[in-house]
Amino acid sequence: MILISALAEETEASTKNNTRPNPKINDLLEHYYSPSELENQIGRFVNYYNNYRYHEALNNVTPADVYYGKDREILTRREQIKKYTMVLRRRHNCSLRIA
Repeated sequence: MILISALAEETEASTKNNTRPNPKINDLLEHYYSPSELENQIGRFVNYYNNYRYHEALNNVTPADVYYGKDREILTRREQIKKYTMVLRRRHNCSLRIA
């Protein structure tokens, strides 16, 4: 309930100050009819954001990967795949030139 009140207050404040309200906040307020629906959706979003969404600022790994120390392993594996792919491309491109 506190979260809904805070969102409503932010929307009201932006209206009073003649600024555009954040459309994402308005979507949250307009599409959820009970606090439990809103809390469930926020929980789903936080789970997605932390565990499945890759962040460019984190070298395209998830925050959970960084938190649990998996980022170095993931980045090393990506680098190995990239090097292997480049070798295969060179071989393929060289074979095309000769033929």
